Order: sequence, then C-alpha cells, then structure tokens
Amino acid sequence: MKKWNVLWVILVAFLVVGIGFPAWGAKAKTIKIGVIGPMKFMLGTGMWNGAVMARDEINAKGGVKVGNKMMLIELIQADSNELSSVADATNAMERLVTRDKVNFVLGGFRSEAMFPMQDIAMEHKVIFIGCGCSNVELCSR
Repeated sequence: MKKWNVLWVILVAFLVVGIGFPAWGAKAKTIKIGVIGPMKFMLGTGMWNGAVMARDEINAKGGVKVGNKMMLIELIQADSNELSSVADATNAMERLVTRDKVNFVLGGFRSEAMFPMQDIAMEHKVIFIGCGCSNVELCSR
C-alpha cells in the first residue's frame, strides 16, 4: 500500500512540474515604456502612434537584447493634458513612475509642463526623453 502512495506522490509531482514549468518561462521579460503627451490632440496621438509602430517592429523581431536576454517592449499611455493643465501633466508622470513602474518615459511637449515632469522622472531615477520641447535649459539638464 505504501508503494502506491509513493507512486501517486511522484506522479502528482511530475504533473505539477510538467504543467507549471511552461508557465514559468512563458511570460517574457518586458521593458515598460511610458508615452506621455496631450493624447486628445494630434501631438499626443502622433507620439503614441509612432511608439506603437516602433514597438510592433521591434517586438516582431524578438525584442531588444539586454545583456544576454531578449526583452519585449510594453507601452503605457499617459494623457498629460499639458496644453490645458500643468498639474495634469505632473500627475500623469507621477502615475507612470509610481503606479505603472515604467523603465523609461518618452514624450512631453510644453516647456511649462516639461520642467516639473522632468523633475519627477529624475526624483524616481527614470530616464525621460522629451520629444517635443526644445528649450535649451531642458536639454542641458
């Protein structure tokens, strides 16, 4: 009788490992990139559409090589509403870096909003690449 109990335990262990193992490696590591901009305006939708095109092309080729691993790109959209409200822009940036835990942020347009968004990114040690603003001071920071 003990022999059958041992066989059942071994069988169950093989089933658990056999079923569970593919799931462990199934989720590819991703690089989370936040795309922030005035998404209700052409400026923001253009940023988003460009990011989606780049993500699709890169992921179709297997992703980005980081060290010896391939990582896929995941995009997170954030509406900064910066043309109307600097406070909305800072809230959107804060949400990207704290709640969504992005690795990088791309976007931004209006200088008045870019300064505080850049400060938030620096505070959280997240790389922020401004895509629309050409203020010399922002570029030198």
